[in-house]
Amino acid sequence: MTTHRLRELLLQEHRRDKKLVLINYGIICLVAILIISLIAFLIKGTGADVLKIVSDAFGGEENAPAYVKYVFMAVLAGCVLYPFYNIWKLSKRPRQIEDLISRIESGGKAAGVSEFVEHKITIPLLKINLKMCPVTFIGITLSNDTKIFNLPLGKLYIPDAKILLSGGNIQKLNEIRDVLYGDDGNGEDPAEEAVYTPVRPVEEFRVFLDENMKETIEGIDKQRKGTRNATVMLIAIIAIVILGIAGYYIYSSYTPVAAGDYSTPKFTVPFIVIMIVASVVYSFVVKKRYQKKAETKSNPSATTGESFEELVFGRIIKYINPTVEYIPLGHVGLPEFLDSGLFEEKNYDIRGNDQISGRHNGVPFIMCELKVSYKRNFSDEKESPDNVFSGQFFVAGFNKPFTSTVFIKPKRGIKGFFSNDSTDGYTRAIGEKIMLEDPEFMDMFNVYGTDQVEARYILTPALMERIKNLEKRTKGQFYIAFSNSKITVTNQSNSSKFGVGFFSSLTRDNNKLLVEFYENICDQFAIIDDLKLNVKIWKPIK
Repeated sequence: MTTHRLRELLLQEHRRDKKLVLINYGIICLVAILIISLIAFLIKGTGADVLKIVSDAFGGEENAPAYVKYVFMAVLAGCVLYPFYNIWKLSKRPRQIEDLISRIESGGKAAGVSEFVEHKITIPLLKINLKMCPVTFIGITLSNDTKIFNLPLGKLYIPDAKILLSGGNIQKLNEIRDVLYGDDGNGEDPAEEAVYTPVRPVEEFRVFLDENMKETIEGIDKQRKGTRNATVMLIAIIAIVILGIAGYYIYSSYTPVAAGDYSTPKFTVPFIVIMIVASVVYSFVVKKRYQKKAETKSNPSATTGESFEELVFGRIIKYINPTVEYIPLGHVGLPEFLDSGLFEEKNYDIRGNDQISGRHNGVPFIMCELKVSYKRNFSDEKESPDNVFSGQFFVAGFNKPFTSTVFIKPKRGIKGFFSNDSTDGYTRAIGEKIMLEDPEFMDMFNVYGTDQVEARYILTPALMERIKNLEKRTKGQFYIAFSNSKITVTNQSNSSKFGVGFFSSLTRDNNKLLVEFYENICDQFAIIDDLKLNVKIWKPIK
């Protein structure tokens, strides 16, 4: 995807959204006219009679206070003018699109991209709502900028848009995609000579942190500590204000201000207003203070323009393998997710981040954090979407193609029974169940395949041993697919390997947090080494 293509897609979805908005308002106006006409017909009166009924509902001209009539007129005027205001906002959106594209072309990068869906038409059916005409929006916040762009974009294009907005190398990523998902791709790239990159021990990584990242980590930790202290202080002030007001009300209810007078003193409301204004002013001053600090050299991201993830996680990943690409906001899309064949084909909602792609020891791969959910059109408003998958998604190519499909699913036992995810309900079981010679492996997994003979060529005793060790070491719930000359490994961990808690410190306990992150990412890269994906061990079936 290029900026020119992104502009076209944004304008295309904008035109669709504008059309749906106009249709929606047209339907609302038509329904309103029909309701008014029906009321007029039922009372057999004129429009003035209808207005009199509305006026009487507010107490009549004689009984209703003057402010009620003004409020009624203001609400009525707002209801009439609101559609025109929305249409006016829609007319300004192409300028916002051009503004965003110009900033990206000038070197701007997205600091965050959120997603939300608006259904332009919702039909309530008792407890079930029929939602139609969905439009997906992305909320884009650029680095060192407080402006937020809320723009419509087709659901399938969002992953590529995130990569472009993050400043990722799309050409390099497309090369990996062509090898993994191209029509002629079989996981093999003869133009790229494999360079063996060993995963280095933790002791060497600690030396790397001390020699290359010590100042960066300390600077980031100092900034995080300042922000954390300011936030805690603000919360404490708000809590004190709330407790003080509550205590005052309790005290005043039992202590009369004057004989026989239990009313609240007149200064209570001004006191509350003053405390609220003081809290807002304090939060504003704190925000400006740390924005100013962010512009100084004490903040590493101020001079480099890189995000926290790029400054820390990106450099650690480059230490593991300098040739790979890390994109904090990137993730695979719906087509790649369904390509594995592990999951039923549905229009899932795909969210994700922290994509790593490239070649490790000659093997093309893509891995990312992924959260997949699904909600039916006919659903209760309070019903939450099903959690289809939440964890790490990994796909890599083989040096030798194969024709059959093999699925491996974990036996989840009691722990899986009490979990709140619905993964098993959305996975597939193509072919027949395959019984293998390793009893421990069969106790841990269910295996399905389309070819009994080739399944045994793929799942050799050595490979089964590596898969068992992988699950034991990482304590994951692995769903594995061998299909289309690729292996897809999904770890239903319900957690992120890139998460940093609000109260966590990067330097505490000799960089314990970063060491754990390093070990977790090495586990991801070790899939290639552990499963020997760069070794041609599969024999062709004749």
